[in-house]
Amino acid sequence: MVKMKKVFLAIGMTVSLSGCISMMDLPSESSTKHVRSFPEENLKTSASIGSEILFWEEYQLQKFATLEGELPTKIWKNKHKSQANAKLIELGFKGGKIYCNDDRYNPFCLSDSNGDGNFDIVHIIGMSGLTNGSKISLVPYKIKTEAVKDSKGFRYELVYSGVSGDVVRVMYREYKDDMARPAFTQELTYTLQEKSSTKIKFKSAEIDIHSAGNNQIDYTVIKGFKY
Repeated sequence: MVKMKKVFLAIGMTVSLSGCISMMDLPSESSTKHVRSFPEENLKTSASIGSEILFWEEYQLQKFATLEGELPTKIWKNKHKSQANAKLIELGFKGGKIYCNDDRYNPFCLSDSNGDGNFDIVHIIGMSGLTNGSKISLVPYKIKTEAVKDSKGFRYELVYSGVSGDVVRVMYREYKDDMARPAFTQELTYTLQEKSSTKIKFKSAEIDIHSAGNNQIDYTVIKGFKY
């Protein structure tokens, strides 16, 4: 997803050549924003030191195509990648969909003009932009969906940092645009109870710690982050 943006930016320029498209017309990514959290509430969980014990993040469901047949060799120049394993990212284009690879040295997009499950048009990406497309022999494909990190979204997490005596240490971190926000990073400490579980709270989260050592923490999330 991010790589595709870099490809388009690297080759981007506005042109008026016949058969080519202005970068103003290049596609936007076809994805849907969602949120997810870990772990499930009221479920006993374990985590090792340095691991997340709780997180909440925004993510996207990204559609992509996988090839069920072989592309003409003149299109697929990269011998180091398997066509069968290639993911062609779905992008919106002129009211329809095109599917583009993430190979910076041999970028191209494919489209299905008939909507019959076969790619029949190739769009080559060059210094002049994205071509309107040329006919190719039919290449069957399948559409799949996967969860990908939202590079423009938020992420909040608690990371287990171990214990010192009867004090358990947890690191809170926030991320925006896939980058940590130092001003919102905080080390938290809580005193462990000797004869019972230890209940800790931070922001909207509530966690019941059953046991904690220098290698592992056993706990149950009563309430996760709510945003």
